[in-house]
Amino acid sequence: MLRLVEDVSDTGSQKAALSFFTRCVAVWGQPLTPPSAGPDGQVQESTGLPGFERFIYEQLVPTAFAVPSLPEFNLKDGQMVVVRSSGTWSLSNETDSTHHQVLQEVGNLLQAVVKVRGHEAQSYFATVSLPSQGWPADAAIEFSTKLQELDTKAFRKYFSDLIRASRSS
Repeated sequence: MLRLVEDVSDTGSQKAALSFFTRCVAVWGQPLTPPSAGPDGQVQESTGLPGFERFIYEQLVPTAFAVPSLPEFNLKDGQMVVVRSSGTWSLSNETDSTHHQVLQEVGNLLQAVVKVRGHEAQSYFATVSLPSQGWPADAAIEFSTKLQELDTKAFRKYFSDLIRASRSS
């Protein structure tokens, strides 16, 4: 998945790569629909990329949850960025103010998945992805519901609080 992130050397490129994957989900992750005639008579086709949903569920989602579970992930450090080298993930404490918080980027990606894939993604989180990581059923359902219902800022706070609570227990 994050070949673009593993080879970059500056924060701006990392930020661009992570934003790129979120945009990819928004465009190529669209459910495929048969071509249809629009109101102006023009044929409209789905922008979804066949098979991209597998990439989302098999690569993007697991990586999104792997990042905050890294032992060196420090929620108190607002300048923490993800770095990948030699095939392993690690975190780097940078001081450049252009860095986005990792948790914010993860939350944006997860929300994009649910926004684009809809009920399919909610069901995937609640019944497949989160339970396979040991989440209780009620927590998985709550999380998948919050992904869809909360605005970006509220979800960011919820997600941050959830990760803090899980790390303290």
